[in-house]
Amino acid sequence: MRVKNTIQNEQQLKETLDELYAMSKEGKSFTGLLELITNEQTIVSAVHKLKANSGSKTPGMDGKTIEHYLQMKYEQLIGLVRYHFRNYKPRPVLRKYIEKDNGGLRPLGIPTMMDRIIQECIRLVLEPICEAQFYPYSYGFRPYRAQEHAIARIVDLQNMDRKWTIEGDIKGYFDNVDHGILLHKIRKMGIIDKRVIAIINKMLKSGFYENGVVVATPKGTPQGGVLSPLLANIYLNDFDWTVARMWQDPKIGDKFANEGNARRYLKRTKGNSPTFLTRFADDWVIQCAEEDDCKRLLSYLNKYFRHKLKLELSEEKTVITNAGEEPIKFLGFNIALQKRSGPAGKDKPKQIVAKNYPQTKKLLKQWNECKRLIDSAFMQPNEDKMALKIEELNMKIVGIAEYWKCGTSKKMLTKLDHLINYRFYIKGRKKWKNRVLEHFIPIHQLTNRPGRHHLDTKGKPLVRITKTWAVKVDDQWIGVTKASITPIVYAKKFGAKLTPYTPEGRKLREKVGKKPPNSRAPLYNAFQLYAARFEKDDKHNFEFIMNREYAFNQTWRASKGYCCQACGEKLIKGKWSCHHKEPNLPLEEVNKVKNLTFLCTICHELIEYGIREGTILNTRHKNKITKLIALRNK
Repeated sequence: MRVKNTIQNEQQLKETLDELYAMSKEGKSFTGLLELITNEQTIVSAVHKLKANSGSKTPGMDGKTIEHYLQMKYEQLIGLVRYHFRNYKPRPVLRKYIEKDNGGLRPLGIPTMMDRIIQECIRLVLEPICEAQFYPYSYGFRPYRAQEHAIARIVDLQNMDRKWTIEGDIKGYFDNVDHGILLHKIRKMGIIDKRVIAIINKMLKSGFYENGVVVATPKGTPQGGVLSPLLANIYLNDFDWTVARMWQDPKIGDKFANEGNARRYLKRTKGNSPTFLTRFADDWVIQCAEEDDCKRLLSYLNKYFRHKLKLELSEEKTVITNAGEEPIKFLGFNIALQKRSGPAGKDKPKQIVAKNYPQTKKLLKQWNECKRLIDSAFMQPNEDKMALKIEELNMKIVGIAEYWKCGTSKKMLTKLDHLINYRFYIKGRKKWKNRVLEHFIPIHQLTNRPGRHHLDTKGKPLVRITKTWAVKVDDQWIGVTKASITPIVYAKKFGAKLTPYTPEGRKLREKVGKKPPNSRAPLYNAFQLYAARFEKDDKHNFEFIMNREYAFNQTWRASKGYCCQACGEKLIKGKWSCHHKEPNLPLEEVNKVKNLTFLCTICHELIEYGIREGTILNTRHKNKITKLIALRNK
């Protein structure tokens, strides 16, 4: 099937990706993918996705960040990306190391920003094709999926007495992926555009740069690349389905009326028994009913990984566990069968249930990170800078609590709060001496993070009397948040129909409170003509043309449609203007979405030339115009 390339706006791009997903479900193969990958709308979407990522400020070996490309003219950047696709020569990735939980170092490969843009363009188009064929119970680096869904599945299976478990660990997975096998698996997915395959092959063999030397990469995919997570899932997809065909999802075909009949046949002829795989990236768990089933399956999988994937399972870390005696260790959680708390009843007949809770050593590592931030806060020269460090600490605390909240973690989070509280007291006693308790105040007095400190889970006002440490800046208390006030929301199983590539999947996503962003509104049919008007104006660059469409989306009102942000009247095409609130900001800040707003022509003229004598405006309208005039003149 040749992919169509007549896309004029983001909505049409989304519809095309939906179509790719549907056709891939039917087993179709695809040509003409490169034209869609290099389409203008694909490139704009890729740049916007990268811009929103904090890693966009991290340069590769050429020293360039996303800002370098955002400040280019629109046509210049589109042309540059297309040129690189036609003459693709990827730069080696910059090798960096991060600390692993066991004290070792994990290598990361940071591509140049142009290579990241190219990889993101490819990912955008290939992902729906692959998503349609991926194993339903693989959760790592996939849209709408998270670690909590993997945890929920394991807990659910444990409650069904699948207590015998293989905890799998692939030795050096990302460094040992075989390029030939990977490219074959990509083609097997139906991606048969040879130009795209050739580009991916060049990426894989680009090497890495370390200590002034470029090292070749005959195998492996760099951790840190935009495309690497998708490639990693493609490589292990056959493994997923090999295990699934043993029991979970047997082939039915014309031979069997349903899955039950197929499973009975497998049990009678091959001795198969209930076997359930859950995978998150290269971490996986297989749950069985009996120990012998685990031993037999592990023996087979050792051979499978060695001969089919040219990988090795770690003998030390790949273990068989009885969850009734020892917890499963997965994604930082311990998952174990424990006695149910409270009396049994009609709704709670089982006395032994599965529970997941944080691993102590993982939480201890996170506490050490918090401790370093606390020490850094007390090294600041004044309370203004100390407040900034406190907010940095708060980001860490909230991140920790959000990760662990899907398990039985309230006691652990409370313990973390106690450790932070005591560390602040020890440091504060040295800094503030006899005034130390003046900085220990009730949470409801804090000014920072009002949604977290002043409201309950339903958004209603709540007075929290728990005390915390704070500093005063301009008569406002900026304080440390508490991990334990994050509500526990136990892990929930993932809905198999949740996907960004079907209308039904997106609606289900909205039901759980995750509304997808609106498509960029097609404001002009010819971006080139618009950009040409501002050829000598650096302010009207690629970032402006991209972000004004997102700013335009913010003017939407359900009752009227797109409305002027000053007078509230409906915007009419040809009679609106995209206005810079603070036009004198530096170039790297002036075109951010928060600095752009859409106004009708009349309101824009009032801001540009002032409110003329005799002009009649209501109070609300006048206040908005006056505020925008003040911002413009800053």
